[in-house]
Amino acid sequence: MILTRFRQSLQNQNWSGAFMDLVIVVAGILLALAVDQWMAERRERAEEREILIGLQRDIAASEDRVDEALAGIDLMLEGLKLIAAGPEGPMGIMEATTLDLHFANGLWEVIPYTTEMNTYAELVNSGKLGVIDDAEIRRALASYERSFQLSQRLFDDVFQNQQLKLDRFLLNALQMPQLLTAQASQRTDRDYDLVNTLPPQRHVELLPDPALQNQVAAKASLVSEYRQHVVDVRSALEDLGVMVVARSEYLAR
Repeated sequence: MILTRFRQSLQNQNWSGAFMDLVIVVAGILLALAVDQWMAERRERAEEREILIGLQRDIAASEDRVDEALAGIDLMLEGLKLIAAGPEGPMGIMEATTLDLHFANGLWEVIPYTTEMNTYAELVNSGKLGVIDDAEIRRALASYERSFQLSQRLFDDVFQNQQLKLDRFLLNALQMPQLLTAQASQRTDRDYDLVNTLPPQRHVELLPDPALQNQVAAKASLVSEYRQHVVDVRSALEDLGVMVVARSEYLAR
């Protein structure tokens, strides 16, 4: 209707009427474009907030995993410290089962931990990381990833090699079923079904052994370094979590 009237105004040389009709047409187009942009921005904000909610869940689950790993590492460091003190330290007068428990905690392998950052992995794989319209959050995600990869490389490239050396000593000098039975009796997070038919061994007699002490010192150094990297991952997750919550609350307004 407006275009028909616009043509008639031109034919009749009604310039003021033609101008007004043109203004109405242009204003309608601009309004439609503005509405489309507003709706697109709302969709983008909704998609970003959904992603951030997924990240919040993943961060919380990952922090739990890292905390469990740190608890296991601290148990190991405690055991290594007691072994390193030798027979003159607390282990020299411990009851045999308690001593075996600390041997097992200190010398048994560290199980590598994982995180639950599935949403982040999906964003990277799909190339949609840019949907998060906050450069600080994207940088925090990159910082988390660097910290996590560093901790994994330390475990894979260094720690396992040292553990393999220690395992040879364990197999030759320690009665592992006895140690693991002691560990199973004190811990609820692992399930061992062991039938130990070997005669009891007095592991306290191994404490002065230089070979054991050298292995313990090397392992303690590596585990301490590994722990620091895991702490860095925990800090990166915590910083990221604060940013994600703040951004999610902002988008919900």
